[in-house]
Amino acid sequence: DFVAHPVLLTAALQAAVGWSEPGWSAAVLPTGVDEVTFHARCVDEAYAILTAGTAPRALDLDLRDRGGRLLVRLSGIRFAQGDEATC
Repeated sequence: DFVAHPVLLTAALQAAVGWSEPGWSAAVLPTGVDEVTFHARCVDEAYAILTAGTAPRALDLDLRDRGGRLLVRLSGIRFAQGDEATC
């Protein structure tokens, strides 16, 4: 039993990878997250809202249910271009 199923979080991060900012190459990879806050147990359906983060190449992501209730917030998702990313 999960508060947020890993597949749901993976799908949300895939949406974040598709985000494009001026100067970003098409090949960016997530390299870290500053903070994850769980507000409510995730449901079967949710949608992601992406907003620009405060740091360069960073985004914030909210997962919300169909009614708009905040479920999970990922703050400070950091990215690097494919050739800059390390595991």
